[in-house]
Amino acid sequence: MNLYNNVIVTDRQWQWTNSPHGHFYRKIEPTVSWQIKYEHKNRNKEVTISRLRLGKCCVNEYLAMMKVVESDKCPECSTAVETVEHFLLQCPKSDLCKEVLTACAQFKITPNIENILTNVKIIDVIFRNISRKI
Repeated sequence: MNLYNNVIVTDRQWQWTNSPHGHFYRKIEPTVSWQIKYEHKNRNKEVTISRLRLGKCCVNEYLAMMKVVESDKCPECSTAVETVEHFLLQCPKSDLCKEVLTACAQFKITPNIENILTNVKIIDVIFRNISRKI
């Protein structure tokens, strides 16, 4: 047990909170638990959403870091770095982003990465509208 911000937390939570790794996933899942985070009977959907949640997927930021592609720029707008957040929420030329933002407004969900990758309704919209392998 450790004292963190005047709260006693388990060693595992303290390690997760203070780790230099996993910062993207930590935004989505800030608390350590043994609970299954995302599960679906469609294996392709489960894998796709899990990759997006982990930030380890075929977006150009990750592919450029792995030296698979030369540029980390978005193939749709060609101006911004294609991160998971850009891919799902920020690209001005992406039909996927438009669908996700429309669904967020419809379901009264704040459009941020934490909400869209944990809300089942938005996850369904994302999966239905992805037009490339992730």
